[in-house]
Amino acid sequence: MRYQDPELIDRLASAYVLGTLSGPARKRFERLALEAADPAIAQAIWRWERHLNPLADNVAPLKPRARSWRAIRARLDHTGERAFTARLWLWRGLTAAMAIALLLTVVPYRQPTYSPEHLALIQDDAEQPLWAVVLDTDTGILRMRAINAPAREVDRVFQLWLLPATGQPQPVALLPLSKGVRGQSQLSSAVLALLANAQGLAVSVEPPGGSPTGLPTGPVVYTAPILEL
Repeated sequence: MRYQDPELIDRLASAYVLGTLSGPARKRFERLALEAADPAIAQAIWRWERHLNPLADNVAPLKPRARSWRAIRARLDHTGERAFTARLWLWRGLTAAMAIALLLTVVPYRQPTYSPEHLALIQDDAEQPLWAVVLDTDTGILRMRAINAPAREVDRVFQLWLLPATGQPQPVALLPLSKGVRGQSQLSSAVLALLANAQGLAVSVEPPGGSPTGLPTGPVVYTAPILEL
């Protein structure tokens, strides 16, 4: 994999911080962040943690077990001095990353059963994160979290759309309107069929209940690429 590609590093870092990069891929990415002479990966992780720190505001502090600290110290002692800078970038935000991963799950964190395959982070022009969106093609479940929901006009909502490779946008769901609020929806068969080759997601401003026509009727205010895991 091209770990020198800044765009790829950024996308993987976002998945790592959101907690949706799992299994061997997560371990490999974390190892690279710790051991690579170039701190670019660790810096990307730190940037995403700063972006998503608001999600951790509502999570009570968790005291790590003693064996967790022993494991961390053991890893740091054997990594080597060239990884020192990378470790500083990575560990300074690790608590926030863990909190974000917990907030994006709806099952107890001791019994994770959710394995998302697609995710998107919707941002404004200033790269301020607005919503985190996770789509599971196995269950057809869409899960949303408002990070910094933007201001809106009275009696207006934000509607999420799938942008297929060809054809018209497909309605997906109405997005949560308040910071910290979660939402969940069942994806339609049409959206699931188009998801693999979709160009991304879009957000439009619509009347309450969403577009009455099945297509955007208000301005499209945000777009976001879909990261396939």
